[in-house]
Amino acid sequence: MPKPEDGTNILLAEARRWRLPTDVTITPVGDLPEQVCRQIFGEGPVPAEGYCLQRENTRTLPKLINKNVATVLRLFDIGGAAYETVLASLAGTMKLPKEKVDEELRPLVKTLIHSNLLVEAEEGLEAAAPVKASLNPGDRWRDYVIEENVKIMIDSEIHRVAHITSGVVRILKITQAVFPNAEMKASMAERLQHEFSVLEKINHPYVVGVHGYGVHDGRVYGFLDYAEGSSVQSFLHADDRKPGDASVLKYALQCLEAVQAVHDAGYLHGDIHTGNFLMKNDHVCLIDFGLTRPIRIMEEDRRKYPEGGVIMYMPPESVTHSSEKRHNRFQGSVAGEVYSCAVILYLLFTQRYPYEWTTYRKDYVQRIRQQPPLSFAECERRPWPEMESVLRRALAKDPADRYASVHDFRLALQDIAVTAIPEGSPFNETAGAAPAEMRREQQ
Repeated sequence: MPKPEDGTNILLAEARRWRLPTDVTITPVGDLPEQVCRQIFGEGPVPAEGYCLQRENTRTLPKLINKNVATVLRLFDIGGAAYETVLASLAGTMKLPKEKVDEELRPLVKTLIHSNLLVEAEEGLEAAAPVKASLNPGDRWRDYVIEENVKIMIDSEIHRVAHITSGVVRILKITQAVFPNAEMKASMAERLQHEFSVLEKINHPYVVGVHGYGVHDGRVYGFLDYAEGSSVQSFLHADDRKPGDASVLKYALQCLEAVQAVHDAGYLHGDIHTGNFLMKNDHVCLIDFGLTRPIRIMEEDRRKYPEGGVIMYMPPESVTHSSEKRHNRFQGSVAGEVYSCAVILYLLFTQRYPYEWTTYRKDYVQRIRQQPPLSFAECERRPWPEMESVLRRALAKDPADRYASVHDFRLALQDIAVTAIPEGSPFNETAGAAPAEMRREQQ
């Protein structure tokens, strides 16, 4: 794969044609399974238009795209096409000058290439084929045996393993055996070593623990805690579970405590969203530290840390930086992670994102930057003024208006926990027990 810094040449080289990998799917949102819709939209309405773009076995999360992006991808299709060919086709269809279309098309195609959603057709079927596991159930790695392939990505693999003698179940996270190029191999090796070394410094019950890591057969690996459960959002809103507000708040506070532990160790997590908070033994477990970086980064070290994140959880200053295509990388902040945590809590309590959803990225970015969060009533749940006030502050557009730390955010929520859990909430089965429950947890 070309390097992200390759600029315009990767698109304009006449010999290069781009194609969709064979495991890319583009599904109209109306045809998505109900479970997938809930993961993306919560209990909110599903848009009438739009598509879900996925590639199996990659680090890239499912993306919601609009009709225009789907059209671009279909022009490249499985057989492949040159960038200039697609540009000319779109310009002709839209009856616009090629230069005008190129302004919007070029950054989109670059993003798709760097996300492994378009690959070079000339590299043959192997480049476009689904990624396969190099280790399979029954294989051994060090003192563990592979029980299940959990996730296989283009740069790494995740397996559930059991210790050969003790039977202790853990997760093995390991670099892939074969990489498209040496640069990706070196980058992923450095990334995993950094991730494991950071986890070794945190050591908190709500953060995934590392139990040995190193290099074996030329591959970087680490053994991590096994979190057997689903995400905290899926856990709380399963069809057979109707938690009270006290229960939701219990896990919300645990999410904040986990992030604060990362900050206390001197790092930003870098990729806060509900999918990275799993359930483990009736408490949350924060995972995936691949984008973790120091809270304070020297200017000369900025390029060492890749950008990332999920748009729905990104604060206004982050999406502004991205949309304006600034040259200096945005490296995040404590205030930004306060905001991301507030989005998670908003989802846990309302099953909705703080803003009306749209499949057009630029429209949702505009709402993040300019619109106030929806009220609980607009999300079709009982108003809760005290909670809404705390979340509004954490979701403030100006970072200076948010809580100074995740710890302060958590303290504000604890005050609500012991004084103001409302009667008759949509999760009201345990709401009345909240004060006693929360006092016990604080003791």
